[in-house]
Amino acid sequence: MKNGKSAASAPKRASWSGGWASLRDFEILHAVIETGRTTLAAARLGIGQPAVSRMLSQLESRVGRPLFIRDGAGLSPTADALAIYEEVVTIMAALNRIETFSSTGGAEGALRIAVPPTIAHCLLDRLTSQFLVAHPQVQVTLEVITTPQVMEFLVDGRVDVGIAELPDMEMPFGIRKIPYRRSQYVCAMRDNHALAGRDVITPADLHEMPFVALVKRNSARTMIDRHLAKSGSVPNIVVETSNAMSAINYVAEGNGVAIVNSFPLTLVKQPHVFFREFQPTIAGELSIYVGGGKRARSLSTFFAEFLQANQPEADKYSHPA
Repeated sequence: MKNGKSAASAPKRASWSGGWASLRDFEILHAVIETGRTTLAAARLGIGQPAVSRMLSQLESRVGRPLFIRDGAGLSPTADALAIYEEVVTIMAALNRIETFSSTGGAEGALRIAVPPTIAHCLLDRLTSQFLVAHPQVQVTLEVITTPQVMEFLVDGRVDVGIAELPDMEMPFGIRKIPYRRSQYVCAMRDNHALAGRDVITPADLHEMPFVALVKRNSARTMIDRHLAKSGSVPNIVVETSNAMSAINYVAEGNGVAIVNSFPLTLVKQPHVFFREFQPTIAGELSIYVGGGKRARSLSTFFAEFLQANQPEADKYSHPA
């Protein structure tokens, strides 16, 4: 006797390394407690009633005390059985999630995503729709916000995944960066523009040219201004807008040319809008940022893998990272 308990009062370990009960034992115990009868438990599990009774007898022998009180044809669980049952419910829920993983590809639960408008409308709306068709047990919330807000939402825990072109920065604790697409900036113009016949556009070509610019808080604006200023080029800014998709709409209406990241704009065919290579090269990199708790991170990583596996093929101006 140790600490007032006899050896018989403690669960006995079986000779096999798995311990005093297997997952199958727990599954049978779970079914018996929920149905109250060995016959009903056997029917639920698709096995014979003698096998259920034999397992219960063996389990009680290993535990060293009764787990059920026989009451006619029914069985009433003891306090010990109910204590085990409370833990088994958690195990069964986990097994059900694993089964769902096998049958649906592992995706279930709520997924919160933050993206800038251009990424949302030119790329993510389509890919997320495909993801939901393949994994109907996932519920998506899409936050369309400004680029600087993407990291803010991730750090605050308001979203699980962010997709954006962010400047090089030290990743906040708990945030993982997954490079997605490398691209270059291009000059967008109408097909009847004076520069449309050129294959390459330089800053000098844009001097005093009607120009659609991104707003100054957009990080891409800083890079573009630096290249223009270095060459002494001063375009005639006729409109400033907050995102590249909006800039392309102004270009389509003939308001001027714009310098924008080629990806994912080149995926959307705009009538009468052409893209031309811009030199010197301005490089861009779109990345996926994963945050959230363990379960959220698992689904987020699964979604990131889907995006990587289904992203557009390489083209003249961009390629997978």
